[in-house]
Amino acid sequence: MLIHVVCNSFIDEGRNPDEYTRNLLNSCVQRNQVSRGKVDAFKVRYLDKLSVLLFWGPWNEKILIKECRLQKVGSH
Repeated sequence: MLIHVVCNSFIDEGRNPDEYTRNLLNSCVQRNQVSRGKVDAFKVRYLDKLSVLLFWGPWNEKILIKECRLQKVGSH
């Protein structure tokens, strides 16, 4: 059975190995929340424009790209 080196150091220090597992899982949850926030921000910002592009087809692509550029310039 393989045991992670950090978990071994927890045991050597007399600490509970479950503490290592809890810290690891909490770290994973935090990173997952950050990633989820980035995905949600992407959806809010770009998915509506993408859906319009897919609905109307490539003939309106130049109009949408121009609109996105204008919004980007106006937001700064």
